[in-house]
Amino acid sequence: MIDSVVKLTEKVSELLKYRAERRTRKFKYLIEPTYVALKRVHQDYVSVFESAKNELASDRTLRAIADSLEIRRRAEEAERRAILQQAETMVSNMSLVECHSFFSAIVDYFHQTPFSGGSTPSHMLLHALRAAVNDEPVVLTTKPSGGRDPRDRLAEAIEDALSILRQNWEMVSIEYAKALAASVE
Repeated sequence: MIDSVVKLTEKVSELLKYRAERRTRKFKYLIEPTYVALKRVHQDYVSVFESAKNELASDRTLRAIADSLEIRRRAEEAERRAILQQAETMVSNMSLVECHSFFSAIVDYFHQTPFSGGSTPSHMLLHALRAAVNDEPVVLTTKPSGGRDPRDRLAEAIEDALSILRQNWEMVSIEYAKALAASVE
């Protein structure tokens, strides 16, 4: 009888150790690298949006600003799309249910940011700039335009986008911290 209790205790202990190792591996091989990659993307987004806002305050034409954004955003486009696709795939994988909140936060980071419109925010910012160049009406904010200059509307929309990008990054960071804590339990 005592031998059976000892063996059962050993099996339970092994199972707990295995689960802890699995959580640690998932964190190390899935969550941490994705977080690090998204951190670089986030820093690039903030830089791109800040630069666009500063350029709107300059005397550069909207076309020149759009052209420079188009060149700059291409450098990180593949990484942005890969991170988003990976997060969407991980959220749909039921064997990774304990990671879903982290990957859902990443999907939300991309899709709930102004200018995202089903694509990446920098792509839609470029689209908004190109539309402004062609004097096409583009809804950039929920505030009435009141005949304001397109540069002012774009700058206001960029400022809103920066604020929400930072909030979305904070949510990703919170989920990352939770995943880190769970991996060391």
